[in-house]
Amino acid sequence: MKLDFFVIGTQKGGSTFLLNCLREHPDIYMPATEVSFFEDAFYDPDRLDEFEAWFTPAADGQVLGVKRPDMLGHPEFPRRIHGHYPDLKHIAILRDPIERAVSAYYHYMSARFIPMVPIEEGLRIIIEGGWKEHPRAHQVVDFGFYDRHLTGLEAYYPRDRISVLVFESIKRDPAEALAQLYRFIGVADDFKAPSLDSRPMKAPYSPMLVRYNRATSPLVHRWSESGGFQLKRTNPVSRLLRYPIGLGRNMLGKILPDPGRPRLSPSLHQSLREIYRADTEALEQRLGQDLSGWKGS
Repeated sequence: MKLDFFVIGTQKGGSTFLLNCLREHPDIYMPATEVSFFEDAFYDPDRLDEFEAWFTPAADGQVLGVKRPDMLGHPEFPRRIHGHYPDLKHIAILRDPIERAVSAYYHYMSARFIPMVPIEEGLRIIIEGGWKEHPRAHQVVDFGFYDRHLTGLEAYYPRDRISVLVFESIKRDPAEALAQLYRFIGVADDFKAPSLDSRPMKAPYSPMLVRYNRATSPLVHRWSESGGFQLKRTNPVSRLLRYPIGLGRNMLGKILPDPGRPRLSPSLHQSLREIYRADTEALEQRLGQDLSGWKGS
């Protein structure tokens, strides 16, 4: 099988919106869900057929792609994927790393990857190297070092196989951003995706919604052996519960007041700006774009 492109990141950067728009193009086939094959808990090169089975429904001639926005931040990914698909194209959507970290923090709390702790306290713990007992906690901050991760990818793939868009440009002109990606992938760029006017998924900033997700998750998910991933339970009861739990989540998201993304204290915000400053400056040089808004200047 020839895999054509991979949406590798960034996590909490609008990749679900992008997935919907790409899947609607008649010349593209993508699984409707994320595929976690290349991470440590799942990777087995002798079982590549299980990964490729996701593309069985594709029609002849369709371009094949997949989305897993965590992959940009996994240093083992470029080597692994290159061993199977050396001509692959990669798509990365990048967002202000502090905004992404805040969104990721609430997502990880909601998914039970980290404890239910106020963000001011929890982010400081992560920055200081704590929560070692929670194997994915470090990703909340580490996944924002975009230039570092792109450098690792370029050890295996040339730059012309990597398309990088900034989240703000997608918000400003989603039609042009999508046309740019269609051209990069190699399909007609004049297609108007029905989801173009939709909005990216919001992180569950409401404490009540976070608690709901944490309480219901064990009913439909189990932990992987490494403790770092949730896997869907396949027993009949869990399958039966999945729809009403999702319906309840959607209803709560509509009726609960939206508190919006929380504002960090000036001192924590500045700490994160300094943590990301050198990487962001390197990214500016790489992209030839002004990212001063990400640096607070």
